[in-house]
Amino acid sequence: MLTLASKLGLKSCQADITAAFVHAPLDPGEEIYVKQPKGHERQGPNGKELVLKLNRSVYGLRQSPRNFFQYLKNHLADNGLHQSQHDPCLFIGRSMIIV
Repeated sequence: MLTLASKLGLKSCQADITAAFVHAPLDPGEEIYVKQPKGHERQGPNGKELVLKLNRSVYGLRQSPRNFFQYLKNHLADNGLHQSQHDPCLFIGRSMIIV
């Protein structure tokens, strides 16, 4: 891709999304509960150990990559880019291409 951009005289840049998976919400209706982290355990009024309900994806969930890709795809579509029919990781806009 960089060779093609250079050959055609296109500008290219790179980006990284820090903690990418935590930006993606869980699927609607999906409920995931996890144990409390060690050292931060609290008990409920009945003396039982509490659990945490996730609002967003976290690293380690099997569905986190899919949830993040869906979040990214929706965000790019909202900003005028459409997904290629030939490569699902290629998004095309009026003045940019995102791979």
